[in-house]
Amino acid sequence: MLDDVKELETEITTSEDQEKETTNAPAQDEPSSVIENDDDEITSMDDFTDTELDVGEGLRKDKVLQCKVIQIDGDYVFVDVNDKLDGKIALAEFENPPAIGDVVEAAVKVVNYDLGDLVLSIDSAKILSTKAKIIEALENDNPVIEGVVKEKNKDFYIVDIGFPVQVKEKEFNNYIDDVDNVIGRSFKFKITKFINKKNLVFLSRRAYLYDLREKQRKELLETLEIGKTVHGIVRDIKSFGVFVDLGGISGFIHISDLSWSRNPKIEDIVRPGDEIDAVVLKIEEVPLENNEGKKKIKINLGYKQLKPNPWNTVSEKYQEGATVQGKVVKLFDYGVFIELEEGVDGFAKKENISWSKYAKSPKKLLKQGEFVRAKILSVDPFEKKIDLSLKELLPNPWEEIHKKYYVGEKVKGTIVKIIEKGAFIKLDETIDGFISVDNIAWSKKRINVKDYLKVGQEVEAVVLDINAENQRIALGIKQFSSNPWEVFKSQHPKGSVIEGRVSSISDFGVFVDLGNDLVGLLHVKDITREKAENLQETFKKGDTLKLAVSDVDVEKKKIGLSEKMYLKAQENKEISEYMKNNEESNKATLGSFIQLKKE
Repeated sequence: MLDDVKELETEITTSEDQEKETTNAPAQDEPSSVIENDDDEITSMDDFTDTELDVGEGLRKDKVLQCKVIQIDGDYVFVDVNDKLDGKIALAEFENPPAIGDVVEAAVKVVNYDLGDLVLSIDSAKILSTKAKIIEALENDNPVIEGVVKEKNKDFYIVDIGFPVQVKEKEFNNYIDDVDNVIGRSFKFKITKFINKKNLVFLSRRAYLYDLREKQRKELLETLEIGKTVHGIVRDIKSFGVFVDLGGISGFIHISDLSWSRNPKIEDIVRPGDEIDAVVLKIEEVPLENNEGKKKIKINLGYKQLKPNPWNTVSEKYQEGATVQGKVVKLFDYGVFIELEEGVDGFAKKENISWSKYAKSPKKLLKQGEFVRAKILSVDPFEKKIDLSLKELLPNPWEEIHKKYYVGEKVKGTIVKIIEKGAFIKLDETIDGFISVDNIAWSKKRINVKDYLKVGQEVEAVVLDINAENQRIALGIKQFSSNPWEVFKSQHPKGSVIEGRVSSISDFGVFVDLGNDLVGLLHVKDITREKAENLQETFKKGDTLKLAVSDVDVEKKKIGLSEKMYLKAQENKEISEYMKNNEESNKATLGSFIQLKKE
């Protein structure tokens, strides 16, 4: 029976195989369990014992006798049949040479009282005995017989059931690959047809296994219920779950029901051939595809349900602020899952792994399977969430930041991220600084940071401010060069004359490009009345103008220009020159100069 179960197990590989086999009986060349008899053939045990030909002295042909070996001579073994008559059996019929005193079973073949000759046959006894067993099995509606596989011959197996029978290979077992593994072994077969007169027996191992599986299936279905624990053997493993043979029926365990863990590896939990217990979660009948009217039984099982849900006791085991150790089980660019125990894991966000705000991806900082220590930030058993921090167990570099950096210090670092408002620069493994767009260049215009800096570029900067509480360091690059507005103011005091080109014209004035990214404003109030009436017609983009500097506001980065002041200065200059040139004659007067200007 154990061999039958083992072979039945190897025959069932997947739930799909079982569905096909349980809805379609194995194909056979002959009808199932049929006896064909003739009038003079044995058809029952009564026929076997009472209807044989009487040959006198109580001995009948084909009568089976218990015989005791009394002598071995040449090709024959002589036996005592207890009827005051000795018989003989051909030595060749013995599998092993007999010993004096051995008792064997043999059938009467020939009786000749005149010659005192009684010939017996062991092979005939086996055939008669086997035929009787076959008939009895068929009459009792249990058409099963056991036989030993002797050899493999082309498409047949030779099976000894008392006499040799050919069993077609396809009726033996479709799943036998190692022929040598079955030679000499005993198996049970279903008797599908028996022709008594010709000693023909049709056997099928497949049909026997099918009946056995159907019997187990029926018994299992009668006792199966939701919540019941069942025993089975893992047959097939897929990426999405496991198929389990329950004995004639296949059950399925989805990967989510294998373990309380978030991302279990099936191979770490079960392997093909493992005997396991599981809980029945669901039983349903579903129609078979392309098989109208027929249904299959679908059984969902749970493996993790054999253990209590670990999240039920999380609040007792894990408290906020506690330090825990766990295994890295899943890495993402935005964080890492850390398994604290089977079915319970916590999550550490990227910003809680390192003190550096723009550290490398967790995939580059940690390795899957690595054990790490972390601090619990929060626990939510209802949402099944535990927030963790690895950096909280590391020294906080911002607590002693003033010992490491100071305002005005020149530092070097690498650009790690660029945004519209500036760039982040990595100063060391834990500290990042920020360069605001206003501190990249002195230009008053809104610049594109990417035109000045690139990710990965090494730069030198000046520390402008340190805010340990908010964990910020302000850096500047433009501070390595002089403030162009300060330089301009020192070189161009109020009233000085400067030359520039018109860059744009608005309703309130004209903007003039002074070079070195400096732009001055010629306000409409500082333009002569004639020109101010229509700026668009008076001034054109690109026109060169000579103007006077009226004001320089370094803080606001503004330069005021004036045409009126320039003209006034020019007029004063001309008066001075005129007066100087006419001093010797003493004839020059301011009035005469004005009159001259009019002329």
